Amino acid sequence: MTVRDGSPNEELFDELGAAFEKEHEINRGKVGAANAWLFPLGEAVKFAEKWLGPNTDL
Repeated sequence: MTVRDGSPNEELFDELGAAFEKEHEINRGKVGAANAWLFPLGEAVKFAEKWLGPNTDL
């Protein structure tokens, strides 16, 4: 088994979120005083795995 120790560049997450929003519906609202985004988590994980592959060296 090979384990790679590393983490994606944090700066990529804004780009990842914007790319996800272009292809998926995001419902925005409030939970108490906090801003909240509702979206299917499974789809977000699959999208992130696919998107981060060519955009990082992980």
